[in-house]
Amino acid sequence: MTTPSITRIAPVAAASLVAAVVLINPLPAGAEPVTQDFTVPGALDFTVPEGVCSIDVVVEGAEGGRATDGAGATPLGGQGARVTSTIEVTPGELLVVVVGGAGGDAAGPVGDGPALGGASGFNGGGAGGEGRTDASNRSGGGGGGGASDIRRGGSGAGDRVVVAGGGGGAAAFTISGPETGGDGGAVGADGVGLSDADPGLGGTATAGGAGGAGSDDAFTAAAGSLGAGGAGLQGDGYNGGGGGGGGGLYGGGGGGAVTNGFGAAAGGGGGSSLVPAGGTAEDGVGTGDGSISITYDTEADTCGEPEPEPTPTPTPVPGPAAQPVVVEPTFTG
Repeated sequence: MTTPSITRIAPVAAASLVAAVVLINPLPAGAEPVTQDFTVPGALDFTVPEGVCSIDVVVEGAEGGRATDGAGATPLGGQGARVTSTIEVTPGELLVVVVGGAGGDAAGPVGDGPALGGASGFNGGGAGGEGRTDASNRSGGGGGGGASDIRRGGSGAGDRVVVAGGGGGAAAFTISGPETGGDGGAVGADGVGLSDADPGLGGTATAGGAGGAGSDDAFTAAAGSLGAGGAGLQGDGYNGGGGGGGGGLYGGGGGGAVTNGFGAAAGGGGGSSLVPAGGTAEDGVGTGDGSISITYDTEADTCGEPEPEPTPTPTPVPGPAAQPVVVEPTFTG
């Protein structure tokens, strides 16, 4: 199989959809189906090859970032969703392929300053909340993982035709389980939290997840929205930060944190997915950065032969009416 040529235009950046633009030249026609894998976070342009009117896609959202709890363990962020589908396309049209980036892991304390939360995952992940004081065992929350998607007819959020949601970021000081960020899914899962602070809720098919409330309800983490997860809440005193929400069709809410007293923060909610008719979604399977696979076959005649125009049946044209023939009798003898 011939390797496609890839021209890098700009480096990847977590904050902008145009952080990376890669032009993909379609592979030459062949007898076997062709699969192209996109695994680098960023926005890519893909031109549909001639003779191709449908593509099979597998789209995975990115994983949420990690945090650190008070016992030295590392709570994990939620995992991304996987969407499998067939999409109808037009030969020569331009698709925008967007690969989500994993949420950043939270940092420990830096001198007497705050413990930084994890960075937002590319394509909609929410930032992790900060830990606030100089306690040596505090941590920020993990950043939310970005969604992966394919867009037709433009590069805006409204042009998305398939979306796989990203996982929510993990929370600091949480030791309740191996995973404190909500998974991305058809509907995003809620983050995990103890009684000290509320987790971010998962995104749904119609709305972003609500942000988690802090310990005294005076502060609330940011809610998810169309395409974006909410930021985790900042902890106060000796407390760590909440996890960021995962990106998605609608993003998950940011996790709450303890803002008065002492206790554990909560994880961010996972992002929701957009599944085309006939497609399937799997919850919580994507790890690390997101990915997109596109498979097509230029020899499979996915466009089909056009129906021939029916040949009209000629309408008979009547001739002149027959005239009676008069025969004169002949007499002999």
